[in-house]
Amino acid sequence: MNESEITRDSAIERIRAALKRRSGKLWSVKGGRGTGWGWITIDAPPARQTWSHRLKAGAAGREDRPIRHGVMKHLNKVCRFSTGQSLTKALAPLRLAEVRGQARVVASLQAFVGAPYATAFLFHGGTGVGKNAVARALAGEFGCDIAGGQLRQQISGFYDLCGATLTEGDVHDRIRGAWYAAMNATGWKVITVSEADKVGGAARAVFLHALDYPPPNAVWVFTTNEVECIDRRFTTRCEIIEFESRAEMLEADADAWLRELWKEAGRRGASPRARQLPGAIVGGRLSYRACVLGLQSRLRAAA
Repeated sequence: MNESEITRDSAIERIRAALKRRSGKLWSVKGGRGTGWGWITIDAPPARQTWSHRLKAGAAGREDRPIRHGVMKHLNKVCRFSTGQSLTKALAPLRLAEVRGQARVVASLQAFVGAPYATAFLFHGGTGVGKNAVARALAGEFGCDIAGGQLRQQISGFYDLCGATLTEGDVHDRIRGAWYAAMNATGWKVITVSEADKVGGAARAVFLHALDYPPPNAVWVFTTNEVECIDRRFTTRCEIIEFESRAEMLEADADAWLRELWKEAGRRGASPRARQLPGAIVGGRLSYRACVLGLQSRLRAAA
Protein backbone atom coordinates (compact mmCIF):
# COMPACT_ATOMS: atom_id res chain seq x y z
CA MET A 1 0.00 0.00 0.00
CA ASN A 2 1.35 3.41 -0.95
CA GLU A 3 1.58 6.06 1.76
CA SER A 4 -0.85 8.22 -0.21
CA GLU A 5 -3.41 5.38 -0.07
CA ILE A 6 -3.41 5.05 3.72
CA THR A 7 -6.83 5.91 5.15
CA ARG A 8 -7.64 6.74 8.72
CA ASP A 9 -9.23 3.31 9.30
CA SER A 10 -6.26 1.43 7.85
CA ALA A 11 -3.88 3.55 9.94
CA ILE A 12 -5.86 2.71 13.08
CA GLU A 13 -5.69 -1.02 12.30
CA ARG A 14 -1.94 -0.87 11.66
CA ILE A 15 -1.29 1.07 14.88
CA ARG A 16 -3.45 -1.31 16.92
CA ALA A 17 -1.72 -4.39 15.43
CA ALA A 18 1.77 -2.96 16.05
CA LEU A 19 0.97 -2.15 19.68
CA LYS A 20 -0.46 -5.62 20.20
CA ARG A 21 2.69 -7.25 18.76
CA ARG A 22 5.01 -5.18 20.95
CA SER A 23 3.15 -5.31 24.27
CA GLY A 24 0.92 -8.38 24.01
CA LYS A 25 -2.00 -6.24 25.24
CA LEU A 26 -4.95 -4.55 23.60
CA TRP A 27 -4.73 -0.79 23.18
CA SER A 28 -7.68 1.50 22.55
CA VAL A 29 -7.13 3.18 19.18
CA LYS A 30 -9.96 5.35 17.91
CA GLY A 31 -10.35 7.91 15.16
CA GLY A 32 -12.76 10.49 13.87
CA ARG A 33 -13.16 13.64 11.87
CA GLY A 34 -14.40 17.13 12.64
CA THR A 35 -14.31 20.47 10.83
CA GLY A 36 -11.79 19.40 8.22
CA TRP A 37 -9.45 17.73 10.73
CA GLY A 38 -8.73 14.06 11.25
CA TRP A 39 -7.71 12.68 14.63
CA ILE A 40 -6.55 9.45 16.21
CA THR A 41 -6.61 8.83 19.98
CA ILE A 42 -4.47 6.12 21.60
CA ASP A 43 -5.15 5.06 25.20
CA ALA A 44 -2.83 2.64 26.97
CA PRO A 45 -4.51 -0.36 28.64
CA PRO A 46 -4.77 0.02 32.45
CA ALA A 47 -2.20 -2.10 34.30
CA ARG A 48 -4.91 -4.20 35.95
CA GLN A 49 -6.76 -4.88 32.70
CA THR A 50 -4.57 -7.63 31.25
CA TRP A 51 -7.30 -10.01 30.15
CA SER A 52 -7.55 -11.36 26.61
CA HIS A 53 -10.11 -9.74 24.33
CA ARG A 54 -11.45 -13.06 23.11
CA LEU A 55 -12.99 -16.02 24.91
CA LYS A 56 -12.12 -19.56 23.87
CA ALA A 57 -15.13 -21.61 22.89
CA GLY A 58 -13.64 -24.74 24.48
CA ALA A 59 -14.59 -28.29 23.61
CA ALA A 60 -17.61 -27.21 21.56
CA GLY A 61 -15.25 -26.34 18.69
CA ARG A 62 -16.88 -23.00 17.94
CA GLU A 63 -14.88 -20.00 16.77
CA ASP A 64 -13.54 -17.49 19.29
CA ARG A 65 -16.10 -14.86 20.24
CA PRO A 66 -15.57 -11.25 21.37
CA ILE A 67 -15.91 -10.77 25.10
CA ARG A 68 -19.45 -9.73 26.04
CA HIS A 69 -20.18 -6.04 26.60
CA GLY A 70 -21.58 -6.79 30.05
CA VAL A 71 -18.30 -8.40 31.14
CA MET A 72 -16.27 -5.46 29.83
CA LYS A 73 -18.57 -3.04 31.62
CA HIS A 74 -18.18 -4.95 34.89
CA LEU A 75 -14.39 -5.05 34.64
CA ASN A 76 -14.27 -1.31 33.94
CA LYS A 77 -16.42 -0.71 37.00
CA VAL A 78 -14.08 -2.69 39.25
CA CYS A 79 -11.18 -0.48 38.16
CA ARG A 80 -13.02 2.63 39.38
CA PHE A 81 -12.09 1.74 42.96
CA SER A 82 -8.37 1.21 42.24
CA THR A 83 -7.37 4.14 40.03
CA GLY A 84 -6.06 6.39 42.81
CA GLN A 85 -8.47 9.22 41.92
CA SER A 86 -11.22 10.54 44.17
CA LEU A 87 -14.40 8.51 44.20
CA THR A 88 -16.48 11.57 43.29
CA LYS A 89 -14.58 11.82 40.00
CA ALA A 90 -14.50 8.07 39.37
CA LEU A 91 -18.29 7.84 39.78
CA ALA A 92 -19.14 10.99 37.81
CA PRO A 93 -21.64 10.12 35.05
CA LEU A 94 -20.38 10.33 31.47
CA ARG A 95 -23.87 10.13 29.96
CA LEU A 96 -27.31 11.25 31.11
CA ALA A 97 -28.50 7.64 31.50
CA GLU A 98 -25.94 7.19 34.33
CA VAL A 99 -27.35 10.04 36.46
CA ARG A 100 -28.99 9.01 39.74
CA GLY A 101 -32.14 10.40 41.34
CA GLN A 102 -33.11 12.98 38.69
CA ALA A 103 -35.35 11.03 36.32
CA ARG A 104 -37.49 14.04 35.35
CA VAL A 105 -34.46 16.20 34.58
CA VAL A 106 -32.77 13.42 32.61
CA ALA A 107 -35.89 12.75 30.52
CA SER A 108 -36.21 16.44 29.66
CA LEU A 109 -32.57 16.77 28.63
CA GLN A 110 -32.59 13.54 26.61
CA ALA A 111 -35.51 14.93 24.63
CA PHE A 112 -33.50 18.11 24.09
CA VAL A 113 -30.48 16.14 22.85
CA GLY A 114 -32.74 14.47 20.31
CA ALA A 115 -33.66 17.85 18.79
CA PRO A 116 -31.10 20.40 20.05
CA TYR A 117 -31.08 24.15 19.52
CA ALA A 118 -28.84 26.98 20.75
CA THR A 119 -30.03 27.94 24.23
CA ALA A 120 -29.08 28.52 27.87
CA PHE A 121 -30.19 26.39 30.82
CA LEU A 122 -30.21 27.39 34.46
CA PHE A 123 -29.94 24.37 36.80
CA HIS A 124 -30.87 25.08 40.41
CA GLY A 125 -31.41 22.95 43.50
CA GLY A 126 -29.78 21.89 46.73
CA THR A 127 -26.06 21.26 47.07
CA GLY A 128 -24.72 17.87 45.98
CA VAL A 129 -27.76 16.75 43.95
CA GLY A 130 -25.83 16.53 40.66
CA LYS A 131 -26.32 19.85 38.85
CA ASN A 132 -22.71 20.12 37.63
CA ALA A 133 -22.52 16.37 37.01
CA VAL A 134 -25.61 16.53 34.79
CA ALA A 135 -24.18 19.53 32.93
CA ARG A 136 -21.05 17.54 32.16
CA ALA A 137 -23.06 14.47 31.18
CA LEU A 138 -25.05 16.67 28.79
CA ALA A 139 -21.75 17.69 27.18
CA GLY A 140 -20.88 14.00 26.90
CA GLU A 141 -24.10 13.43 24.96
CA PHE A 142 -22.87 15.92 22.36
CA GLY A 143 -19.55 14.10 21.93
CA CYS A 144 -17.41 16.34 24.15
CA ASP A 145 -14.42 14.72 25.87
CA ILE A 146 -15.47 15.41 29.46
CA ALA A 147 -13.15 12.74 30.90
CA GLY A 148 -9.97 14.16 29.37
CA GLY A 149 -7.71 16.96 30.54
CA GLN A 150 -8.63 20.62 30.20
CA LEU A 151 -7.04 21.03 26.77
CA ARG A 152 -8.78 17.94 25.36
CA GLN A 153 -12.08 19.13 26.85
CA GLN A 154 -11.82 22.53 25.22
CA ILE A 155 -10.74 21.17 21.83
CA SER A 156 -13.77 18.87 21.90
CA GLY A 157 -16.10 21.78 22.66
CA PHE A 158 -16.53 21.61 26.46
CA TYR A 159 -15.70 24.56 28.72
CA ASP A 160 -16.11 24.35 32.50
CA LEU A 161 -16.11 27.81 34.14
CA CYS A 162 -16.65 29.16 37.65
CA GLY A 163 -18.89 32.21 37.93
CA ALA A 164 -17.15 33.47 41.06
CA THR A 165 -13.87 34.04 39.20
CA LEU A 166 -15.14 35.13 35.77
CA THR A 167 -14.06 38.52 34.48
CA GLU A 168 -15.57 40.55 31.68
CA GLY A 169 -12.65 39.54 29.44
CA ASP A 170 -13.15 35.85 30.25
CA VAL A 171 -16.77 36.03 29.13
CA HIS A 172 -15.87 37.82 25.90
CA ASP A 173 -13.24 35.12 25.15
CA ARG A 174 -15.68 32.26 25.73
CA ILE A 175 -18.39 33.87 23.62
CA ARG A 176 -15.97 34.40 20.73
CA GLY A 177 -14.81 30.79 21.02
CA ALA A 178 -18.39 29.54 21.02
CA TRP A 179 -18.83 30.78 17.45
CA TYR A 180 -16.27 28.26 16.15
CA ALA A 181 -17.21 24.64 15.43
CA ALA A 182 -16.21 22.07 18.04
CA MET A 183 -13.84 19.21 17.22
CA ASN A 184 -16.31 16.44 17.92
CA ALA A 185 -18.71 14.28 15.93
CA THR A 186 -21.70 16.60 16.43
CA GLY A 187 -20.09 20.05 16.13
CA TRP A 188 -21.93 21.22 19.27
CA LYS A 189 -20.30 23.04 22.18
CA VAL A 190 -21.34 23.03 25.85
CA ILE A 191 -20.19 25.80 28.20
CA THR A 192 -20.96 25.32 31.90
CA VAL A 193 -20.81 28.09 34.49
CA SER A 194 -21.06 26.97 38.12
CA GLU A 195 -22.01 29.39 40.92
CA ALA A 196 -23.96 31.53 38.47
CA ASP A 197 -25.27 33.65 41.35
CA LYS A 198 -21.71 34.93 41.92
CA VAL A 199 -21.09 36.21 38.37
CA GLY A 200 -19.89 39.82 38.70
CA GLY A 201 -21.70 42.88 37.37
CA ALA A 202 -19.53 43.50 34.27
CA ALA A 203 -19.40 39.81 33.33
CA ARG A 204 -23.14 39.48 33.92
CA ALA A 205 -23.82 42.40 31.58
CA VAL A 206 -21.86 40.66 28.80
CA PHE A 207 -23.83 37.46 29.37
CA LEU A 208 -27.15 39.31 29.20
CA HIS A 209 -26.34 40.58 25.70
CA ALA A 210 -24.88 37.24 24.54
CA LEU A 211 -27.90 35.23 25.69
CA ASP A 212 -30.18 37.35 23.54
CA TYR A 213 -28.24 36.22 20.46
CA PRO A 214 -26.58 32.88 21.38
CA PRO A 215 -23.94 31.40 19.04
CA PRO A 216 -25.19 28.55 16.83
CA ASN A 217 -24.65 24.96 17.99
CA ALA A 218 -23.83 26.14 21.51
CA VAL A 219 -25.50 25.26 24.81
CA TRP A 220 -24.83 27.32 27.95
CA VAL A 221 -25.52 25.68 31.31
CA PHE A 222 -25.52 27.83 34.45
CA THR A 223 -25.80 26.16 37.86
CA THR A 224 -26.66 27.63 41.25
CA ASN A 225 -27.78 26.67 44.75
CA GLU A 226 -29.48 30.05 45.25
CA VAL A 227 -31.63 30.92 42.24
CA GLU A 228 -33.36 33.67 44.21
CA CYS A 229 -30.07 35.60 44.30
CA ILE A 230 -29.83 35.85 40.50
CA ASP A 231 -30.97 38.93 38.63
CA ARG A 232 -34.40 38.41 37.04
CA ARG A 233 -33.05 39.81 33.77
CA PHE A 234 -30.70 36.82 33.74
CA THR A 235 -33.21 34.11 34.68
CA THR A 236 -35.71 35.24 32.02
CA ARG A 237 -33.09 34.54 29.34
CA CYS A 238 -32.61 30.92 30.47
CA GLU A 239 -34.63 27.72 30.52
CA ILE A 240 -34.92 26.97 34.24
CA ILE A 241 -34.65 23.36 35.44
CA GLU A 242 -35.13 22.56 39.12
CA PHE A 243 -33.37 19.52 40.61
CA GLU A 244 -34.97 17.27 43.20
CA SER A 245 -33.24 17.44 46.60
CA ARG A 246 -35.89 16.32 49.10
CA ALA A 247 -34.63 13.40 51.17
CA GLU A 248 -38.00 11.61 51.13
CA MET A 249 -37.82 11.49 47.33
CA LEU A 250 -34.15 10.51 46.98
CA GLU A 251 -33.19 8.45 50.05
CA ALA A 252 -34.37 5.07 48.70
CA ASP A 253 -32.41 5.56 45.48
CA ALA A 254 -29.33 6.73 47.39
CA ASP A 255 -29.45 3.66 49.68
CA ALA A 256 -29.80 1.34 46.65
CA TRP A 257 -26.83 3.04 44.97
CA LEU A 258 -24.70 2.71 48.11
CA ARG A 259 -25.49 -1.03 48.24
CA GLU A 260 -24.45 -1.41 44.57
CA LEU A 261 -21.18 0.45 45.12
CA TRP A 262 -20.40 -1.43 48.36
CA LYS A 263 -20.80 -4.75 46.54
CA GLU A 264 -18.94 -3.48 43.48
CA ALA A 265 -15.98 -2.55 45.69
CA GLY A 266 -15.84 -6.13 46.93
CA ARG A 267 -16.97 -5.40 50.50
CA ARG A 268 -19.04 -7.86 52.51
CA GLY A 269 -21.73 -7.24 55.04
CA ALA A 270 -24.30 -4.49 55.16
CA SER A 271 -23.56 -1.32 53.26
CA PRO A 272 -23.92 2.07 54.97
CA ARG A 273 -27.19 3.92 54.53
CA ALA A 274 -27.43 7.55 53.49
CA ARG A 275 -28.67 8.60 56.94
CA GLN A 276 -25.58 7.06 58.54
CA LEU A 277 -23.14 9.16 56.50
CA PRO A 278 -22.10 12.60 57.78
CA GLY A 279 -23.68 15.49 55.90
CA ALA A 280 -25.67 13.26 53.53
CA ILE A 281 -29.05 14.44 54.83
CA VAL A 282 -29.27 17.92 56.34
CA GLY A 283 -32.49 19.86 56.87
CA GLY A 284 -34.50 17.27 54.95
CA ARG A 285 -32.25 17.65 51.86
CA LEU A 286 -30.08 14.84 50.50
CA SER A 287 -26.63 15.30 48.96
CA TYR A 288 -25.31 12.59 46.65
CA ARG A 289 -21.86 14.17 46.88
CA ALA A 290 -21.87 13.76 50.67
CA CYS A 291 -22.99 10.13 50.19
CA VAL A 292 -20.00 9.43 47.94
CA LEU A 293 -17.54 11.14 50.28
CA GLY A 294 -18.97 9.24 53.25
CA LEU A 295 -18.78 5.97 51.33
CA GLN A 296 -15.16 6.68 50.45
CA SER A 297 -14.33 7.02 54.14
CA ARG A 298 -16.18 3.80 55.01
CA LEU A 299 -14.39 1.89 52.23
CA ARG A 300 -11.02 3.11 53.49
CA ALA A 301 -11.91 2.10 57.06
CA ALA A 302 -13.08 -1.35 55.92
CA ALA A 303 -10.00 -2.03 53.78
